[in-house]
Amino acid sequence: MTMESIPPANNKLLQTDSVKLNDKNIKPVTKCATSALNLDIDTKQAIDHTTGLLQTIVTEKISDKIIRKIPSDEYLHLLNLLDGIISGSIDKHV
Repeated sequence: MTMESIPPANNKLLQTDSVKLNDKNIKPVTKCATSALNLDIDTKQAIDHTTGLLQTIVTEKISDKIIRKIPSDEYLHLLNLLDGIISGSIDKHV
């Protein structure tokens, strides 16, 4: 059984600022998966007790400053309000 080696991947796509495809310039979303920004952040998960949903919190490692919450606090608050409206309009003594 013979095994052929796979040619190395073309890394030029990651190093360019844009790609020309069908006469359109397309900029890549990320240039490299291990950018300096990704090394300085940390993610944590927490359960929101009012809605019961899992929330991911993205923070800076050094300062512990919150960069983003997924889903946001506003969205979770809105879900809690909607749940109160819906449960208030439905008779629970069925």
